Amino acid sequence: MNPLNPVPASFDGILQELDALRAGLIPLRTVDTTAEQFFDGPLTQADVTEMRQHQKSHSPGETTGHDLVTDCDIEEMDDDASLTSAEDLHTIGAESKALKTFTFLALLRIVRWTEARGILPPSQNGFRKGYRTTNNVFILRCLIDKARSLGKTLYVATIDITNAFPSTNRPTLWLKLRALGMQGRIYD
Repeated sequence: MNPLNPVPASFDGILQELDALRAGLIPLRTVDTTAEQFFDGPLTQADVTEMRQHQKSHSPGETTGHDLVTDCDIEEMDDDASLTSAEDLHTIGAESKALKTFTFLALLRIVRWTEARGILPPSQNGFRKGYRTTNNVFILRCLIDKARSLGKTLYVATIDITNAFPSTNRPTLWLKLRALGMQGRIYD
């Protein structure tokens, strides 16, 4: 998306090139090997219900996207439609609201997988349900109070992450996810 240019000297350019070559060897179609079938299992009515609850709680007074599809349009989709085949779903275009909807459904599976495997420690709380940015402020405040009570100096560093997501090395990300056990249709 937005690769770093120039690449900082601290980055291992050879390793990045090697990761790009290794990621290029990942098959276009992979098979979910998890017992729970997080990435290949069919969408369930429970998945759709959770997605709709999320939309209702996060989209009041929404505006349409480029595709002019609203959450209400998605809400009106037939509950009894087969969820095993894309051909059975209403053709509403994979843009804006529809894309967000299917991305959220994929996110549900990824979150379930990370929770079942204990992949994310509680200290990594960004973008997680039930965690807030104020958690980090509270933790910092506790550290300050503890350091003061012990008469110790507390060193704190901040990191500029304004370009963190767009500059993520995608080949390395895909390799790491695969090494953790993610593969299947959602991964593909």
